[in-house]
Amino acid sequence: MTRLLKGTTAVLLVLLCGCVNLGQGTSPSRHYLIPSLADRGIAPRPERKPRVRLTLLPVKAAAYLDRQELVRRLEANRIELLPFDRWAEPPTENLQRVVAENLVRLADDIVVASDGELQLAMVVERLEGRKQGALMQLAWRLFRRQTGEDLAGGVFRRELPLPKAEAGQMVAAYGEMAEAFCRELLARLATIPQAVRQKEGIR
Repeated sequence: MTRLLKGTTAVLLVLLCGCVNLGQGTSPSRHYLIPSLADRGIAPRPERKPRVRLTLLPVKAAAYLDRQELVRRLEANRIELLPFDRWAEPPTENLQRVVAENLVRLADDIVVASDGELQLAMVVERLEGRKQGALMQLAWRLFRRQTGEDLAGGVFRRELPLPKAEAGQMVAAYGEMAEAFCRELLARLATIPQAVRQKEGIR
């Protein structure tokens, strides 16, 4: 009986060691966030009046992006999920926060609030790595909260080349593209007719 127990114990130890070795060989997951200007240490600009109150509606995204893994496109009709490269939070929530943080650091007459006179709706249509780059495509619409009247809108599309389409480089590129989108949004906001700007409290 003792000899049987010793033999069983030895077998269990061998199996346990095998499991430990297998675990050591498994790649750990890496988690990423799109960086904002706040993450680069840039402070909000001093506020001036009058200011426009802007509400960012919850960001929507194409269904293929509704997942934890980062996505890389291999062909026109084929994508690859990066199993160990994951979002630290849903990319739609991440992007909404980044846009909010960027706007108040790029303009001194913007207040991001839940009761804004203006509403910004965004839909992420593409957010993916490519063979040698990264792509962001974002449909957006700026409209009045009370009437639903469209004031501006369009599709922002930007692709940046990368030395290697690695996850860290991809997400850093998304941060650059998010900043570019915010600058484009502010430029379009500046073209709103003066009468509308005065009514909405925009100088």
